[in-house]
Amino acid sequence: MEIYKLIPIIFVFLTANFFSQSDTVLYKNAVSVFNLKKYEEATKLFQKVIDINPKYINAYHKQALSLARLSKFKDAILVYKNYLKIDSFNVSVYTNIGSMYQYDIKSKTEDPLWYFLKAYTIDSTNSLTLYHLGIYYSNVKDKFKDAENWYLKSLNYACEALKQDIYYDFGMLYYKNKLYKKAILCFSKTIDANKNYSDAYYYRSMCYLQIDEPEKEKTDRKLYKKTRNIKTEQISFPCDFDKL
Repeated sequence: MEIYKLIPIIFVFLTANFFSQSDTVLYKNAVSVFNLKKYEEATKLFQKVIDINPKYINAYHKQALSLARLSKFKDAILVYKNYLKIDSFNVSVYTNIGSMYQYDIKSKTEDPLWYFLKAYTIDSTNSLTLYHLGIYYSNVKDKFKDAENWYLKSLNYACEALKQDIYYDFGMLYYKNKLYKKAILCFSKTIDANKNYSDAYYYRSMCYLQIDEPEKEKTDRKLYKKTRNIKTEQISFPCDFDKL
C-alpha cells in the first residue's frame, strides 16, 4: 500500500489516542480537585472532560456530585438526566435524582417516588434505593409500616458505612412515633458504628428523657456537646456510588 494512503489512517488513530489520553488525564485531575472539596473548580474540569468526550460517563456522575455539594440541585439533576441518556439502567443515578428532589423543595418539580420505584424495578436489592424509600414513606402520613419495612429491607443489603445512616433515620422514625425504646436501639447502632455521630447522641438523650432515665440522658447530652462540632457527612445524599 502506498504511504500516502496510510496517512489518513495514522492520523485518525493518533487523534483518537490523543483524545483518549487527554480526557483520562483531565478526568483524573478533576477527581483530585473534587477530593480536595474544590467543587466549583471540579465542576468546570468535569465539563471539559465531557466537551472532549461526551460519552465519558463517570464525568457526568462526578460533575453532578460537585454541583450537589454546592447545593445546586437543579443543575445536578440535569447532569444526571444526561447521564441516563447514555446509561438508562443505573440504579444509583435514579436514586440520587430522587433523593435530590426529596431533599430540595425548590427542585421538587417531579415526584421523587417515581425515581425510587424506577430504581427498584431495575434492582430490588439496592440498599440505597431501599433506604430512600424508607425516608420517603417516613414523611408520608399514615405510612409508618411502609417506612419501617423499607428500612428493614435496606439493612439486609447495606454496607457497614451506610448502615449508620439507615439506623439513624430508622431511629428518627421511631422517635417521631413515640416508640422511644426502639429508637434508642437504632441510635445506639449508629453510635456503635460512628462514635462522633452527634445527632444520634442528641436524639437518644431525648428518648431517655421521655422514658425517665435521667443519668443516661445527662451522659448523652454531654457526648452530644462534645461531638456536635465534628462534621459527619452522610454518604447517602447524594451518594458517590463509586465508593460503595
